[in-house]
Amino acid sequence: MRDSLYVKNANTYGSAKLDFFPAESNPHVLNPDKGFVVSCNNRIAFSSAFAGIGSTALGTARALRATKVLHGWIADKQSITIKMIQDMQKDVFDEFARILTPQLLRIVEKHTELISVTKEKAVLGHMVATLKEWKGDMVGNDKHALIYNVWIREIYARLLHTQFPEEQERLSVISSASFDHFFGTMVRHWANERELDSDVCDASHQSGSRCAATVVSALLAAHEYIESHIGKNEVLLLIRKTQ
Repeated sequence: MRDSLYVKNANTYGSAKLDFFPAESNPHVLNPDKGFVVSCNNRIAFSSAFAGIGSTALGTARALRATKVLHGWIADKQSITIKMIQDMQKDVFDEFARILTPQLLRIVEKHTELISVTKEKAVLGHMVATLKEWKGDMVGNDKHALIYNVWIREIYARLLHTQFPEEQERLSVISSASFDHFFGTMVRHWANERELDSDVCDASHQSGSRCAATVVSALLAAHEYIESHIGKNEVLLLIRKTQ
């Protein structure tokens, strides 16, 4: 992390550090008046979870969540115990999902006119209604978390093709934590009807509302993926069974 603003993949040679940093070069503060340090390297969901639930919840989201929880305890003047810290480390709440989901849903609801097929409109309506119930908990094989994660994956699959025609390079960019922050900023713009024709979005859609169309088409693709790849698994509560 030393030479970067975001967490790097430690499994790659380019990110590896082959010698030691002197102790004085490490981040440190002497005798602080207050503060806390929390490790956020843990997974946000169970390793056995289907369809990669939690795969979009990076360490930055965990740090955001931990900071929020700790500040809440401090504000309430609670005496923080080891058990409270242990429970926080097992927490599976995704702050990014909590922030992004309402804005993504807002984009869909504002642009349903992009879909002309009645059946597809019904699918969108149900998916939106389902996600409106959700606050960001990545609990086990929860259907809301599943929809969100597949939806995000489908959106990412449609971005930056103009800027990075080489797929491996594009995947490297969208896999970084810094891109997640960039994406969050773009979603806020789109939800407020700004930059809807950005060239980062799917160029196959007509100009004028290209990014909104990208978000809408990705949600339909997420529904199709879930039904075709995972729909027969009763544990996941088929989306169509809740209709």
